[in-house]
Amino acid sequence: MLSSHPRSPHLTTGSVRSHNFVVAKPCGDPGARPFVERVFGTRVRSSSVPLPNSTRTSTRSASSLQHLASPTSIEPPSSVRRVASLIKVAAAVAAACLFAPPVAVAARNSGIVNDEVAIVSERQTSNSSQFASFSSSEKGPGFVRDFVAYRLQKMLTMKLGGKLLSLILVATPAIMFGGLMYRLAASASWKESMFKAYTLIGRVPGCNAVTEKTPLAMVVANVMFLAGLMTFAVALGMISNDISKAILEIRSGNSRVLESGHTVILNYNGQLDSILRQMAIAKKERGGVHDCVVLLADLKKKQLDELTSRAVGDLDMDVRARYGCTHDIADLQKVAADKAHTIIWLDPQDKDDYEATARRLAAIASLKSIGAGSIHKTHLVVQTPKSTDQLPNGLAGVDIAVKATDLDKTNLEVVEMHDAQNLQRLLAQCAMQPGLGKIISNVLHQSEGTCEFYLKQHKRLAGCKFSMARRYFNKFSIPCGVLDGETNKLELNPSEDLIIKGEDKVVVLAHNLSMNLAHRQMPGPAEWTQNIKRKRANGSTYHIVVLSFDRTCDMFLKNLGDFAESKNVEVTVVASEKLENLPKREGNCRVSFRKGNPASYQVLSDLKLKDVDSLVIDVDREDKNVADAQVVSTLLQIQNLMKESHRTKKEPLHLVAAVNHPTSQEVARRLVENPPKHPEGDKPCTMDIILPQELSSGVLTQVAASPKLNLVFKDLLNSEGVELHIRNAEAYNLVGRGAIPWMEVMDAARTGDSIAIGYMDKDGKVCVAPGAKSKRAFEEGDKLVVFSND
Repeated sequence: MLSSHPRSPHLTTGSVRSHNFVVAKPCGDPGARPFVERVFGTRVRSSSVPLPNSTRTSTRSASSLQHLASPTSIEPPSSVRRVASLIKVAAAVAAACLFAPPVAVAARNSGIVNDEVAIVSERQTSNSSQFASFSSSEKGPGFVRDFVAYRLQKMLTMKLGGKLLSLILVATPAIMFGGLMYRLAASASWKESMFKAYTLIGRVPGCNAVTEKTPLAMVVANVMFLAGLMTFAVALGMISNDISKAILEIRSGNSRVLESGHTVILNYNGQLDSILRQMAIAKKERGGVHDCVVLLADLKKKQLDELTSRAVGDLDMDVRARYGCTHDIADLQKVAADKAHTIIWLDPQDKDDYEATARRLAAIASLKSIGAGSIHKTHLVVQTPKSTDQLPNGLAGVDIAVKATDLDKTNLEVVEMHDAQNLQRLLAQCAMQPGLGKIISNVLHQSEGTCEFYLKQHKRLAGCKFSMARRYFNKFSIPCGVLDGETNKLELNPSEDLIIKGEDKVVVLAHNLSMNLAHRQMPGPAEWTQNIKRKRANGSTYHIVVLSFDRTCDMFLKNLGDFAESKNVEVTVVASEKLENLPKREGNCRVSFRKGNPASYQVLSDLKLKDVDSLVIDVDREDKNVADAQVVSTLLQIQNLMKESHRTKKEPLHLVAAVNHPTSQEVARRLVENPPKHPEGDKPCTMDIILPQELSSGVLTQVAASPKLNLVFKDLLNSEGVELHIRNAEAYNLVGRGAIPWMEVMDAARTGDSIAIGYMDKDGKVCVAPGAKSKRAFEEGDKLVVFSND
């Protein structure tokens, strides 16, 4: 319907497909009505109204359009008329899309309408209000350009959904307009025209713009092709880029983990690689490790992914990495820490004691706040570098956090592990007992072919004495102790008369979890094993040289004094400067100091290594690569010195050191195993090279799988508990008896209040947890590996 415009008597309005249009035309103009009718498919009735003088004097002249719309004396060709019609339609639509809002506002503000063509969309109320909010002074010549650029910038900063919607809103009218143009130019059907516009504007593969039958259709097709190339394809490319980014974010993103019963590792340090590798092996051998392991650390996601992929390699382990704060509740919930079976908190080695302690206690409190342990029992293993009594200025330990958060009321079991002082103890033990490093690696390190500790509970063992219960284990497993089920008290190397209760668990050293008890006990001990009196070692002096590249070796000397209670030990410390508070005696150890650079070849030559039993290379550097290089360099010099020396000792010189990388250990092993030819034809050196991080990671992995094993390792690594010893086979009267079943060897060791867990032959080959029925003929030089209290 047509009606007068409420603001101007010179305007007529038409309602076309729910759009209100205002058409202003000069008197007697016959071209406007057919133009609108042809474009919009409706009849428009209008009246010729004389325009006001102000309109006639407008800056825009009506002569140009009137020239196209009005008949002339010369009749143009039909193709020219059709092109002219297309230009009219394009001008009208462009004006409606781009200039309708500002023109409408100007018309409403001034009451004056352009004297040519003004098509105003009344649906653009919001856009009009945006224009109207600017003052007239702000609407300069570049206002429309700035407005369009701003709207485009807002569209580009939308999220992916907004961009897709914008693309649809832009593409739909463009395809419809292009289809209309193609229909007029090629006289094609609506279906064919719309599909043609869609393929050309959307750059659909296979579309063709050069096979049109008429020149006009070819022009329209190429215009649509170029328009799609310059506009639609660019928008589509931006959206495709966003989709690619979204896929990349999903692949390497920081989304929430939807797991339950998994393992969560908080923080990272130098042991992360070793822990992940050993957890992969533990999952296969012992169970207790979930298929999924989630790492949460304050490190870039890309770096975390590189760490995990390098550590796991080809192992069957599903490791996810998420970056975040280890004591932030939102980040802990993101890795589903409240639903985890095991949580491992690694000590951040790049933080000082104060910051590390604060992070540690905050993490425990946050885990309690999110309900860790409320769904099922959760094991929290907290790694600390030092025990509570060694923290500076009385900093709070893990036990304080446990008491403050009432963890005893939940199923969150907290286990604290501190292993910094264990290195010095291991070095001291290896210095006193050559070959012990191989045994320790076999027991502590989680790898294929090695032994681990397990806790075994079985109704068949209930009510048995330990002497009878151990005879049920006959498949490559050694019962070593009993864990009381009520008091959690551990007894390693217990009395043979200890009675095992139904809730008690037997500590077993075995190759894997698949150890089944025999249906019947093995026969009782042989008679010859009951009358053995262990022969004590002679009281000869044992000489140890310590090459100290650090400013102190107090911890090493203290552990050496604890371990050397039954021997006379003479220790010579070599350092560049006098060590502070160096004791003259530590237990049975007499300590002397020798000034000199331990890296100097001349200083090493003056030590008379031919009279030395063990040489300890004690290097501790912040740069781990430099520390390993120093160890290898020292080994090279010692090898060269030993090549021409004539040993006064019966045994070869034993070298003890700690390195940080497995590759360094391999280099050192090759140096010792392939020494230069010695004049006497004997092997000049033996070696115990320890990987502290690997051993610590192995202990942590075993404790994470079975937290009660922490009591076992505390006992083994504590100076007051049971210790590993390597003793001559002659001490238990094993040499010269021919092939002896391993069960009889264990019976012989039990008469000396020890538990035999393996043996080492005269060539240094180690066997741990042999089968109870396997036999061994011991020779002179063979040694027995035992757990013993003395």
